[in-house]
Amino acid sequence: MTALLVAAAIAATGSEDYAEREAGSRTVARLVRTAPARFGPPVAAAATLHPCPETRSRCHRVLAPYRDHVAAAYVPPCRVWPCLDWGTDAGLIPAGEWHHWYGRVPCDNGPEACGPTWSRYRKATEDYVRDRIRTGHWSYADADDAVRRAWAAELELFMRRYPDQVAAVEGWSR
Repeated sequence: MTALLVAAAIAATGSEDYAEREAGSRTVARLVRTAPARFGPPVAAAATLHPCPETRSRCHRVLAPYRDHVAAAYVPPCRVWPCLDWGTDAGLIPAGEWHHWYGRVPCDNGPEACGPTWSRYRKATEDYVRDRIRTGHWSYADADDAVRRAWAAELELFMRRYPDQVAAVEGWSR
């Protein structure tokens, strides 16, 4: 029932009638304000994917104050975050942008022993994906696609360099 209410409110934001558009916007705003983690994802999807520009604009404006909640509610389609660094070769993320996000993650063992570690790579991936959602650049579907493509790139690298560890990587990516 709630899904129908959200869908109807989102559809109303693109109505020809001004009063209906405003009522739809108020309903969407009330739903998101009530439970941003629950109602934010469908509104975020409408803000990026809906065919009506008026609906996209109104949903984007409603979501602006709640983007942190929406990004925090994202659950990746796997148990472990991939290492997006492997995605620089696949065109998922520019190398310079990746190094910015990797550099923001604190070192596990203090600055004197701050070499590359898997946990830092995976935390940088999580931070990057959540930021893309928070800023409205990616919907959940875009994030899922990027995470799956990053896992494919990581698995391909392991198949070439570390074939004895492929089974573990395949398990993480599910």
